[in-house]
Amino acid sequence: MLSLSSLRPLDVEFMSRLSKVVNIVPVIAKADTLTLEERDFFKQTIREGLRANGIDVYPQKEFDEDADDRMINDKIREMIPFAVVGRNQ
Repeated sequence: MLSLSSLRPLDVEFMSRLSKVVNIVPVIAKADTLTLEERDFFKQTIREGLRANGIDVYPQKEFDEDADDRMINDKIREMIPFAVVGRNQ
């Protein structure tokens, strides 16, 4: 599990290798256990960690074929990592 402070070295190594062969879509599991402030802080921390370690996540910049694609993809990139909430029913 990722801490709220940063990505672990194992996470960085795993995602670095994996991102070369598949699309990475980071998610925060059980996001309903976080306050909105904790969630926003965690998302920002993860985004910074991904960027600092050069880990490419979906959608990659090469998918920005024109201005419309770039605008849509930038909105998606701002939401990453996605927050996931699960239910039993």
